[in-house]
Amino acid sequence: LDDAKAASSCRGASLQCGKKLPSGKTPLQRLGIEPPKQKGHPLLILCVNGEARPLNMDEYARVKEQSATPDARVLSKTLVQAGLAPKP
Repeated sequence: LDDAKAASSCRGASLQCGKKLPSGKTPLQRLGIEPPKQKGHPLLILCVNGEARPLNMDEYARVKEQSATPDARVLSKTLVQAGLAPKP
């Protein structure tokens, strides 16, 4: 994906992972994803074309020393490498 397409194809959202769904499961249980081992650590989940998996920080953000900035270009490269590029 080029930068313009990446910026328009990748979106972020927040999810209350501890809340129960109507099924009685949490979103993480529904997706089969383990919660972070330490409380208070963020968990980012990549959902593309019906598939979901947790992300490492360097797969969605530019990491510099002690900070990280989310970047659609980094995320789009991760999607392409994983074979999960957004489908029209």
